[in-house]
Amino acid sequence: MCNAMVPVTRKVGMTQITASRALFIKQGEGGRWEKSSIQGGEIRFGYQEIPHEICQSGNWEEARRIESKHCDNQGALARHINQVREFYTADESVMWITFYAGRLWWCFAESGVSGVENNEKVRKVKGQWHDMSAEGKTLWKREISGKLLAIEKFGAPSAMFLNLSTCYTKSMVLLSPMLK
Repeated sequence: MCNAMVPVTRKVGMTQITASRALFIKQGEGGRWEKSSIQGGEIRFGYQEIPHEICQSGNWEEARRIESKHCDNQGALARHINQVREFYTADESVMWITFYAGRLWWCFAESGVSGVENNEKVRKVKGQWHDMSAEGKTLWKREISGKLLAIEKFGAPSAMFLNLSTCYTKSMVLLSPMLK
């Protein structure tokens, strides 16, 4: 994950939007949570093998020990633990994006993990997921730059984060300062 953070402020209608950074999250292997997450106003996250209580308490060494049973590549293991930590600790100023139904969707999430089902972690969305730019244009994948779309191809088992400060798109006024 890239560590650069570039704040962005835009008005959508009468609402001003400020994001400290943007993170892409893949909503389940093969997109299995995309529809339910968008419609249900939540962000779902896997890593079922790592108990919620360990993550909630911030015991990342124990999370690493548990995840190491499923991953023997040290670089990949570090990325997995960083993703879990980010999901649990990202504050409400982080913009989350995902792809669903041929569009880019974005939202902000409430702080903390609000629910756990089948040891899948869940964060509630503040308001709802959006598929419109600050200009009121639908964020169709076909109109988004290939560089931004490339993040969708990374494909981790349940979720994947990528700081979007190094990506860009030609049609997204909402994110454009951050993505250039």
